[in-house]
Amino acid sequence: MGLKRMSEEVAEEIIRRILSEREDLTREQLERLVEDKRAKYGKVLTREGALYLIASELGVPFLDSHNTFDAVKIGDLIPGLRKISTSGVVKRVGALTEFAKRDGSKGRRLWVLLSDESGEVNVILWNEAASKALNQGLGSGSLIKLRGVSTKRGLSGKVEVHVNSAESLEVLQPREEVASQAHIEVILLRKAKLKQFVGRSGEGRVLSAYVFDGESEKRVVFWNEKADFADQLQRGYVLRLRGYRVRRGISGEEEYHIDEDSEVEVVGEADVREAVKIAPISQIVKSEGLSPSTYTVFGRVISITGVRETRGGRMSTITLADETGAIDLVLWREQTGFVSSVELGDALLVEGAVAKAMRRGLVLQVRQDSLIDINPSYLPPPPSLESLAKKPREIEPGERHVIVSGRVVDVKEEVSGDIVVSVEEDGDLISVVAWGERVEQLRKLEVGSRVVLLNLWAREVEGGGVELVFTDQSAWVLADKRA
Repeated sequence: MGLKRMSEEVAEEIIRRILSEREDLTREQLERLVEDKRAKYGKVLTREGALYLIASELGVPFLDSHNTFDAVKIGDLIPGLRKISTSGVVKRVGALTEFAKRDGSKGRRLWVLLSDESGEVNVILWNEAASKALNQGLGSGSLIKLRGVSTKRGLSGKVEVHVNSAESLEVLQPREEVASQAHIEVILLRKAKLKQFVGRSGEGRVLSAYVFDGESEKRVVFWNEKADFADQLQRGYVLRLRGYRVRRGISGEEEYHIDEDSEVEVVGEADVREAVKIAPISQIVKSEGLSPSTYTVFGRVISITGVRETRGGRMSTITLADETGAIDLVLWREQTGFVSSVELGDALLVEGAVAKAMRRGLVLQVRQDSLIDINPSYLPPPPSLESLAKKPREIEPGERHVIVSGRVVDVKEEVSGDIVVSVEEDGDLISVVAWGERVEQLRKLEVGSRVVLLNLWAREVEGGGVELVFTDQSAWVLADKRA
């Protein structure tokens, strides 16, 4: 039986159930409701999906023996469905993230990309459901069934499935942790330093590396003799791995482990530029850390903070912007030494940064095995600072990391000690205000000079409108010295 015929039979069964429960409704009226619903959602909503949504809205007890809606194809999922069931094959599993609940306890969240023959959908597993998934070996290729779950509209505008109970998840076919008899070929992107450790069996060595497997970036862990071998490998080598083991790391992501029973062979070299996948910053911010958490970013430096001591060690922050947005890069310990080599406006390529949700929002943490390249000559340069600037009329209250450029038309010190700088661009005027220790930085601006002000915060002023605040993380650069 073809998929189209199966879909038509399912639709007819839904119609029969709705009409049997709602005798006040005729088939013609129901068909009009379907047409209205599909017109509202567009071509992405199938006839079967529209019927599911109408059944839910009409309160029709369209339930199976598990008190959930009969299985809905992924392609028919739309926001607003409740108590549905669906199933599919896991294409990708993100990093397990932890967060603080309102009661002070820890919550857990796991992102999964699920697919069937009709499409794919983001699935968010919460708390016990996330723990159950990992404990049962959920991974790429696993077959799972979801019952009694709901759908919502995600930040990207696409439908998401949310799983709040462990009972709603059934892992039908977990991905087992077994040695692979087949082989895979990967491109070595970067590696960490060789480390020594003392375990139950005595001294050992371990080296972590990151490779591109043709689809995404993966972590590979080399042990003992294989770690010694990996320590000699160069970026761009094409490696053939055989007899590796697939395990789940502490972040929840799958990784390859290479031990004495594994084989590693260098079979060539490749241009790593083709393997490095640069992520738009806006995509990282919208992910909220739910999607796979290791990224490569490329943009302009718009803020640099000095190194400071924290409980976790030395820390510094660099704010990076591209044409889609901006994000903070957090550097720790030895990586903070890199800050002295960076200047405002530099083009920065960062490979292997990890997305993490913090109180101030989502940041990218630069790990010890991350790679940082200043003004790389092998990539087209990112947009200039001036071209990243927003027009004053486009700025909304509450925006962070705002960049503006223009000509200084006034520098005025208030009685309160605050300083207000007026900047004009294409006939639009906007004010930039600073107070405290930051006043001295804006006092250096000269009327008539053209400047680019970086990493500002937008706030609403009384009576409407927006003004920009020059914060501790803000800076400015002179575009020219014309009066």
